[in-house]
This record gives sequence, structure tokens and C-alpha cells, in this order.
Amino acid sequence: MRLKVDTEKCTECGRCTTICSLTKVGRIQPLAARIRITRRWPETPLIAVCRFEDCLGNPCIESCPFDAIRIINGKVEIIEDECQGCAECVAVCPYGAIKMNDQSQKAFKCDLCGGSPACVAECVTGAIIWVEEA
Repeated sequence: MRLKVDTEKCTECGRCTTICSLTKVGRIQPLAARIRITRRWPETPLIAVCRFEDCLGNPCIESCPFDAIRIINGKVEIIEDECQGCAECVAVCPYGAIKMNDQSQKAFKCDLCGGSPACVAECVTGAIIWVEEA
């Protein structure tokens, strides 16, 4: 399974960022969400979320000098306890999906909510869907 994003269907409602932050940090705090919507009306928005299977070469893994980013169970994950906050992964992510936590100074990104992404269930337009791998 993997996330599929269709920016043409996104209405910029923010439901995905709201549910993501609520799921991940226990409160509505869109800046803590693992997904970001950049509004560009009247153009289609940008949806920044880690697209594990679509990322060629996973440059975040190669960029991490602390080996804190690994493929675990077929998905790229950041090991928080091993992250030293260098932000190299943030700089190389082609999707702009890795962010730094202002408080802990550690990198974070989407982890697909353990296989049941909350953003997918909340997206009423189908801009973010969970699909079988091709």
C-alpha cells in the first residue's frame, strides 16, 4: 500500500493537516502535521508529504551522517532517538516532506500512521488516497 496524491482534487480545506496534527501530537496544530498544504489559488496547491515509493533513491537516507533514517518494513522511517538534528535530510527531500521539530530539534515526517493514514480517511475529495502497490 502507498499514498497517492492528486493535487487537482485538493480544495485546500486543511482537514488532512488538522487530523494529522491531532493524531500525532494530540492537539490541532497544523505546523506539527506531517503533511502540508501550500495554497496557491487559483493554481493547484502543493501537497508536501513523504511519498516513500515515488522517491528515487531515498536521498534522505544517504544524506544522514548518523544513520538515523532507515527502511523499516518497506518504509522510510526516521529513528528519533538517533537523529542529531543536522537537518541534512530536510535539505535533500524532493517533496519538502521532512521538517524539524522546533522543540526537540529532531527531524520528523509522515510514517503513514502505522498503515492506516488518518489523512486518507479525512480527505473527502480523494486528493489523498491509499492504494495497492502496482
